[in-house]
Amino acid sequence: MPSKTTAVSIRHTAKYTVFDTYEIVSSPHFFTSPQRPSNPNGGPNRGPNRGSTPQPPRPSPHPSSNYKYASLPLPTPPTCSSIFLDINEPYTLNLLLSILKSKTSYTINLGPCTGDSPIPVPPSTFQYAEYERCNWDVLRLRKGRSSNFCVRKGLSRKAQMYNYTRRYCAKNRESILRTNVPESVVVETWAAFEEGESVVMGDGQRVDFGNLKVEDRVKICSGDFLQLQEEKFIKGEDVTWIVKPSSINRGSGIEIFLVYEQLLNILLEERDIREWIVSVYIDRPLLLSGRKFHIRAYVAAVGDLTVYFYDDVLCLCSGTEYDGDDVGNYYAHITNTCYQSQDAGFNEEECVLVLEDVERILVQEYGMEEGKAGKEVENIKEQMRKLTGELFECYKGETNVYDPLEGSFEHYGFDFMVAENDDKGSEFLYKTYLLEVNPGPDFKQSGKKGEGIVKGMLEETVDLVLGGLDFDKEKNENVLTKVYQKKG
Repeated sequence: MPSKTTAVSIRHTAKYTVFDTYEIVSSPHFFTSPQRPSNPNGGPNRGPNRGSTPQPPRPSPHPSSNYKYASLPLPTPPTCSSIFLDINEPYTLNLLLSILKSKTSYTINLGPCTGDSPIPVPPSTFQYAEYERCNWDVLRLRKGRSSNFCVRKGLSRKAQMYNYTRRYCAKNRESILRTNVPESVVVETWAAFEEGESVVMGDGQRVDFGNLKVEDRVKICSGDFLQLQEEKFIKGEDVTWIVKPSSINRGSGIEIFLVYEQLLNILLEERDIREWIVSVYIDRPLLLSGRKFHIRAYVAAVGDLTVYFYDDVLCLCSGTEYDGDDVGNYYAHITNTCYQSQDAGFNEEECVLVLEDVERILVQEYGMEEGKAGKEVENIKEQMRKLTGELFECYKGETNVYDPLEGSFEHYGFDFMVAENDDKGSEFLYKTYLLEVNPGPDFKQSGKKGEGIVKGMLEETVDLVLGGLDFDKEKNENVLTKVYQKKG
């Protein structure tokens, strides 16, 4: 059981009201693992416009092994006496302040809530903070806990996530990840824009660029896509493609195209972006009132490693009716709320729905019987849970790209797409695809309608991580479902 002592040590700011008196609660089952700080995403978020921020130099293998004190005994788990709360977005910050006041008895200290530099915090502090401002010097010595994992680029970078899922599926041919992740290729253009470089092709052959023109270099770098495109042509498949920068979120940099020349122009224009993922576009999505949508689900990864899926999810819709033949109207195709909010006609009430709305629309607009609609929606949930659990299994032992910290946790926004089921032998009409994963999701995009979902998820996470609640017990109020537990 957690231990409690009374404490009064709350810092006040002009911007926020911070609460006055708490009991310090320390849960004894946490300790942290040493890690060297690194950029987890391979580059910053670039905002709504492409080309605004160059990517950093080519990433090198993460040197986390330098901080693995394998010969030393693990220290005693820290007794955290306070929470350091340092979140940029007032929407999330105020929710957390309210939750922490009602559900924990820790002393709370507010950080600057801005900036990119680590903030010195004392040991035995739980750092509920933005990744950039976590004090990794404390965390790597197992002297504190955090709301972030240091190494997570295997999840945050779309290209890396696809590569690791393909590697896993090669050994696990029955995995749901094999059929429910869009077929893709990774295109890297590092060598195309650097003199004296060469590239190793998919067949292992090294090509020396010599004095080749940049355009010819890019063509060589995108050889895997050309091969996939040719395979689709031979099979008679008429394919639309979507290309995304590997390390950029919020719908930025996404392009939809039909022919290779369009992709070539994108790669040549965006020279600061060196890693892309090109996927077969899902062109038969389930539509809600004629509009495309994707599902945003929240996931909590705790310690090393248990993963929980929050069953209440959001359905984020476009504000424009879907037309598969008009791929140039991105407001009909890119459903990210941050992108949609740039549309002058954006209406949050119409664009942010919940899964219960899907069931209602299947009945009202598709003429589906209520029982059948309920089964379809439950199957969508079950596929999302299964995809989430198996994804984390892909990273077992892959500590260079995903290294969860015992004693810490991390939130993720998982994005899914629901489309017509191509398996005609299935009893279900719809199939759920895993699109991408975003560490440190922007909860504000959930809007007013989704605030209850975000608050509920944060409350249950605080219970789980800071309050010592036993989530193995069956409790009706719990919506966090355990979907993965690392073994061995």
